[in-house]
Amino acid sequence: MAVTQSSDTFFAYLKSLIVLVTTINLVSPTEKATRLVALCPTRWVERHTSVLKFFDLLLAIVKALEKISETWTDKETVSSAVALLNSIQDGGFIVTLKIVAAVSAVSAPLSVQLQSKDLDLAEALRLADGVKEILQGMRTKAEERFHDIFEEPEILCKGIDMEIKMPRRAQQQLYRCNVPAESPEEYFKKAVYIPFIDHFLVQMEERFLAHKNTLSCLGSLLPKKAVCSEGFNEEARNQARILHSAYESVLKCSELEYVGEMETCTSRLEPPRNAMNALDMQRRNISWSADDAQSSSIDTRHHRDP
Repeated sequence: MAVTQSSDTFFAYLKSLIVLVTTINLVSPTEKATRLVALCPTRWVERHTSVLKFFDLLLAIVKALEKISETWTDKETVSSAVALLNSIQDGGFIVTLKIVAAVSAVSAPLSVQLQSKDLDLAEALRLADGVKEILQGMRTKAEERFHDIFEEPEILCKGIDMEIKMPRRAQQQLYRCNVPAESPEEYFKKAVYIPFIDHFLVQMEERFLAHKNTLSCLGSLLPKKAVCSEGFNEEARNQARILHSAYESVLKCSELEYVGEMETCTSRLEPPRNAMNALDMQRRNISWSADDAQSSSIDTRHHRDP
């Protein structure tokens, strides 16, 4: 993504931006966007938007860089334009950019939803599972889905008089992918598309797995699950330990105290109404236990005094 970031920096200046806007109006008159979106290191929604916009404006970007490199006299600016043009006019870059844009189009709605204030953990995990299911479908039907993805870079490359080629293969290659392939489409499917989706799925699983465990443990606080015929068994103790680890800053007690209060809570005749009520009840019980211990200590010292 260094090329997209460098392009955004290059066209951030007014003079070069005017050339880009003029070129966009000539190449894509219906395009509403007139400038690139920066690759923000922290705002993931903007990163998705940046990749999608860059691909939509790719033809205009190439034409604008060609005009600057051919007509401008400033050597430093021309040199930067030529370097960016050489990086962009590469079949591997264009195909990879389209693959990232296709995956970003699927994951962008999830990123937007995760920023909303009223989204709870259960709904976030449900949305993540939906995105994961779509990506798994893209991975399972890789032959069909990548063929559709590959068509657009091919058309785009024809518009800028270039051809998508496979990198030269060697018998022993250590520093880049060297998968066997009969065509550029097959090569980029094996070398970029499948590994990228696999990596994306692994990252989603790692980022949301801990939250899934926490959510399943929170269910144990509900009355129907907290009070059962088996009592407070070993599974319930493990769930209590996971909850304490996740919410230790809120509970403000040791793991041993929390597990003990959880066992006491589940043994009551009147179970908590909901999960939040259970947490509040346990916090109050822990506070009362601490107060009782302190009072007992004061009473003991008082009785020992002559």
